[in-house]
Amino acid sequence: PRACPRRRGTGGAGGARLAYHRARAAAGPDRDRAAQLEAAGIGTHRPGAPDAGARLLARAHTLTPVGDLEGRGRRAILEAEARLEAGDLRGSGDVLEQALRWLPAERQRAEALLLLGTIHGYLDRSRAVTTLMQALPNAADDATLQGRIHGRIALFENDVEASRVHARAAVG
Repeated sequence: PRACPRRRGTGGAGGARLAYHRARAAAGPDRDRAAQLEAAGIGTHRPGAPDAGARLLARAHTLTPVGDLEGRGRRAILEAEARLEAGDLRGSGDVLEQALRWLPAERQRAEALLLLGTIHGYLDRSRAVTTLMQALPNAADDATLQGRIHGRIALFENDVEASRVHARAAVG
């Protein structure tokens, strides 16, 4: 008999379910299962199911070994993005606040601060610009990321002249 594609877990909802059930069986950190869940979470949240994707990405994040900072950081940011897309701004912010406790000062930290600054822009505008300004030095080696940060500062800055300065920096 031919194998049923849904049972193989090669994609779609069946693949996400299979990855989730395998991950639930994990007793502790498991790099391979975390990678499977990350792929399933991305494959679920990007086509239009951000809440389901966020759950899968959250489990991927918790299964990632503590020493894998790059993997943990990537998965925390992906989880936060999925939560934000699902409308869970506070949950997204909580994930990022936790990640910022251990993320090293580099690109992922800048990305986390950019996303957190955006969330602050919707929930607590007074903190948005301060958070985004913290992201800039962490993006020093990435002009595109710096441009995204400057653009977001320009959006949330209340001072018109300061907003113009950041808008010009974003375009530059």
